[in-house]
This record gives sequence, structure tokens and C-alpha cells, in this order.
Amino acid sequence: MSVSKQGMRRSFYGSGLATIILIVGAVFNREANCSQQPTNLSVSSKSPFSIAIVPQDSNDHGQWIAMRTAGATKPFYVVLTNITTEPQRVFESWNMWGYKAIFFEVLTEDGQRAVVSRKDKDFDKNYPSTFIVPPGEQYVYTIEFTKEDWAVVPTLRLSKAEPVVVHFKAIYQLNPTQESRIPSKRIWIGRVESKDYMLRLVYD
Repeated sequence: MSVSKQGMRRSFYGSGLATIILIVGAVFNREANCSQQPTNLSVSSKSPFSIAIVPQDSNDHGQWIAMRTAGATKPFYVVLTNITTEPQRVFESWNMWGYKAIFFEVLTEDGQRAVVSRKDKDFDKNYPSTFIVPPGEQYVYTIEFTKEDWAVVPTLRLSKAEPVVVHFKAIYQLNPTQESRIPSKRIWIGRVESKDYMLRLVYD
């Protein structure tokens, strides 16, 4: 069976056009699917920070922290270290963006779990000031564990007669906000956890 040159030409261009249409359609569908996925370019899975706890007291009997009423306890510290080769910005802890950036997870020996976080408060003045942490250096949070400022959820059923040993972990976490997306600030958004500390908790 013979095929004319004109017929072959139509067949070639027809199949070529169909191939182009299929390719364009596939690219369009891929772009459409990608555009439907939630994206946040400011969120990174790799943290530029490490986080550690300096307890109130450390002696031959262990490391200690206490949660008491205001004026009856002394602070401990959470240290955020920039582990990259570039400067990193953090929101200062006095403003609403950095105020709740640090919180804690507690696990008692009898299996009680709780989150300890700052209570909401009103700010007399408030703006998203930041602190630049140079490579290898730290930003230090002073933590005064007072019952007026911190909430334990759910409430721990603890004896007040003596300290209890707990697993204690500090967490630094920032969620995306309009202020964190400002290019000049370059605020890292994400979560980083400390190691699991075994501490003696005094809970009055």
C-alpha cells in the first residue's frame, strides 16, 4: 500500500502537533498542581540554632529549677546559639513576636505530660524589634518561672513536700507572621528543641 507525500506530511505534522499539545498540557497541569500546594519560603526544616538550658542550681544532688510565686524564685536561662556562618536575627523577648518564642515540655516519672508557656499579656508598647546573633554567638533568655507569668497545661499533680525529678525540654518556635516575612529582617521560622534534661523541679 502506497502513501502519498502529502499524506505523510499531514500525518507527521498532525502527530507532532499532538505531541506538543500533550507536553504543554502536562506542564500546565504540573504548574497548576504546584500552585495549589501551600508554600512558605520563609520556613526551613534545618534550624540555624541550637538551644540549651542553664538551670538555677547545679550541685552534687543534681540540677534544679523552681516554679513559685513572684519574688520567691531566682531565674534560670535558655541559651540560643547561632550554629551557622551567617548572622541570624531573633525577635527580642520583650515584644509580642518574641514573648512566647520559648516554652517548655515536662514529663514526670509517673507519666504526666505538660507544656509550660507564657501567659497572654497586654503590651504598653510593642514593635517587632530584633537582635542580631553573630555566627557562633548566643541570645540568652532570662526565665523567671513565676505562677503569675507562666501557665502549666494540663496542671501537674505534684507533691509540694519535696522536689520531683522531671524530664525537661526547652523549645524555641516561631510561626510565620507579616513581620517575620520582611526581607530586611530575615527571621528564621521554625522549631528547635533542646536535649532532654533530668531536673529536680521545686513546685510550690
